[in-house]
Amino acid sequence: MRDLEEIRVREEPLIPKEDWDGYVLSRDTSLCYHLSAWMRSVAKAYGHRCHWVVARRESRLGTVEEGQGNICGVLPLVHIRHFILGDSFVSLPYADLGGIVADDPAVEAELLRFAATLQARNGAAVVELRSIGKIASAQAAQEPGVPAPAWKVLMVRDLPGDPDRLFQEFKPKLRSQIRKPEKEGMRFRLGDTTLLDDFYEVFCTNMRDLGSPVHSKDWFRAIAGEYGPMSRLGVVYREEEPVAAGLVLACRNTLSIPWASSVRKYNALSPNMLLYWNFLKYGCENGFGMFDFGRCTPGSGTHRFKEQWGAVATPIRRVTIGRGVRQESRGNSGDLSAEGKFTRELALRVWKRLPLDMANYLGPKIRKYISL
Repeated sequence: MRDLEEIRVREEPLIPKEDWDGYVLSRDTSLCYHLSAWMRSVAKAYGHRCHWVVARRESRLGTVEEGQGNICGVLPLVHIRHFILGDSFVSLPYADLGGIVADDPAVEAELLRFAATLQARNGAAVVELRSIGKIASAQAAQEPGVPAPAWKVLMVRDLPGDPDRLFQEFKPKLRSQIRKPEKEGMRFRLGDTTLLDDFYEVFCTNMRDLGSPVHSKDWFRAIAGEYGPMSRLGVVYREEEPVAAGLVLACRNTLSIPWASSVRKYNALSPNMLLYWNFLKYGCENGFGMFDFGRCTPGSGTHRFKEQWGAVATPIRRVTIGRGVRQESRGNSGDLSAEGKFTRELALRVWKRLPLDMANYLGPKIRKYISL
């Protein structure tokens, strides 16, 4: 039968949500970011143009199956245009991952060719895809003897069905850190957009203190609205003050945490440990088999933080298509020139000194164009 079929790739801006998401959810290489909710949130909050690229197996005899049935691959692409930085296509901006979801390498190759054509047609400098291989199990994802790439890794761990069992798997030091904020009277709340203001208050403060432009509140409102019951906000309070907060997204058997923050002056009380523990507990109690801690740089402090929870590293590939060349990048900020590093450090120092109101006003206007 395959001899009577051909792979056809096209943009389908009006593809029904059920068809796109139905295919994404049928493939074990997909994560929450591949769902249509992510690109709809990008368009709603930041106004970037989204390209819904779909590969279908179609009959050479002229008959075409309707609906999701003949979809064999998808590629979500976002066109980011900037008068100084230039144009780029990214899969996916603001996400740990993106890239192609496909039945097989032949379909992936057709989608890559279409992406290169789209890049050339629009005069964009580059197409960037960030993806991983299959995550069948967190333990299986770690290949002995194979060093992690220099760019980023995704940190994931398997979850047992019983949170008490999970708690006992932790080392005594970690268990003590989880109990510490509880002894200080801190409490955790899980909810929906009713917690958005408290979440955003913590997030804004943390981003300013890190020297990083903050996302707009509209971005998180769009995420919560588009993902609906597949998204949850969590906040840790010290009395009535929010001191740590995070957002989790669900996809199949995986619970992902793309954003988590804590107020720096309370770090000694470990509110972030109570935050992560409660999200892990939520995952166990609601039948999720894996917890995705998000990406980080190998060997960094963030890497060590996630590793202590039992997470293991899965390499992330960053594939760049530009000027007719496809290449896999393993570079990171360490590849910057001395001048570039100085400029970056200067920008960080200046941003950290901004009044919070000013940082919150300027941040979203800049963050809109930063795809990482």
